[in-house]
Amino acid sequence: MIIEGSRIRALREREMLTQQELATRLQVNRSVVCRAEKNNENMSLDRVIKYAMALGVNVSELTENPLPKRAFDEYMEYHKDLEAIQDEQDQDADIKILQCLKKLNSEGQQEAVKRVEELTEIKRYRNEY
Repeated sequence: MIIEGSRIRALREREMLTQQELATRLQVNRSVVCRAEKNNENMSLDRVIKYAMALGVNVSELTENPLPKRAFDEYMEYHKDLEAIQDEQDQDADIKILQCLKKLNSEGQQEAVKRVEELTEIKRYRNEY
């Protein structure tokens, strides 16, 4: 789908977002947003929906034509499956962390908590929502 860069910029400005804020929502580098705003981009359906969700708009506000309902339904079903897989992986990680903590005495558990808190301060280890 061809998306006009000026439309992306107008919607971003309407939502009072900086390029960096939109990039953070999209989990991309700011230069990706900058490039998209300067050009007419040929985007995949997945990418169009990500931009729409990040901007808080309907897909039809980004495109000339509304998205066919069937395509949107298929996309949403696919992403529900991906989210379920991610949730399962997150649960596995939680279980592993708890199993490791149980092996430690009280002092070791306190130290582990401190180290995890330190990791949360390092940007590359944080989830950005």
